[in-house]
Amino acid sequence: MKTPIKGVSLARELSQRAKQGSAKDVDRIMEHLHTDHSLAEIKAADFALDFIRSEEGTDCIRRYLFSGTGMQRNYSANYFRRRGMRSLLLQAWEQGAIDEIQAFCR
Repeated sequence: MKTPIKGVSLARELSQRAKQGSAKDVDRIMEHLHTDHSLAEIKAADFALDFIRSEEGTDCIRRYLFSGTGMQRNYSANYFRRRGMRSLLLQAWEQGAIDEIQAFCR
C-alpha cells in the first residue's frame, strides 16, 4: 500500500475540517497560513477555506480578518471577496486590518 503524499493528505484533512466548519476546524486550517509553512501547506489551507459554509466557521474567519496575522488576514479577505462580501472588506479596510489591495482587488 502506498503512503499518501504529505500535501495530498494535508489537503484532504483540511478540506474535511472545513466541511465540518467549527471554529476549532477553522483554527486548524489557519495554523497553516504562516510564512514558515511550505507553499503546498498554504495552498491546501486556502483551498480548504472555500469549503467553509457554516455560520460558526464564517464568524471565525471574520475574527481572523480583523485580528489574525498578516497572511491570515489576507486569506480571510480572499474568502470574503469570493463571496462578494464587499461591505465587510470595506469595514476591515477602514479599521486598518487590511490594505486597499486586499480589500478592493478582484
